[in-house]
Amino acid sequence: MERGLVFFGIVALVVGLGCGYMIYTYPQGLNPAWPLWMAMLAPAVFVLGGIHMIAAGLDRPSVAHMTVRAILVCMLAIVNWAAFFTTHIQCKETVSFLDVPVLARYPGEAECRLGLRVIVSSIDVLILLLFLGFAWSLRQKRNAARTE
Repeated sequence: MERGLVFFGIVALVVGLGCGYMIYTYPQGLNPAWPLWMAMLAPAVFVLGGIHMIAAGLDRPSVAHMTVRAILVCMLAIVNWAAFFTTHIQCKETVSFLDVPVLARYPGEAECRLGLRVIVSSIDVLILLLFLGFAWSLRQKRNAARTE
């Protein structure tokens, strides 16, 4: 048992539950374009991260793996919602040299939205291809085990 992981897991769990409670009881400060259930995914990631750390600290790898998958699904849902369903997007493009901004530009909202959608769609396709490759390899292993 790793006490540090369990302690920080409990801290993350409490922070997630506290933030979730505050979001639920005081939704006035939320972006109106985001529904409450989508906003609640952010504290859910903290809660799942806390459960993951507790499970890892208590040597429960199956629970830890399940929580990592749930965290990834929540984060993908948040990013995809922001890219495809948010009404107002702002961005800033900066060209830097040795971490010193040389040129900064504020493109229009349509250009920001298009760039964000291209990036998020590319990540979604990459994740889908990785998932399909993993499923294909599992199928090949099952077929090889049946023929033997």
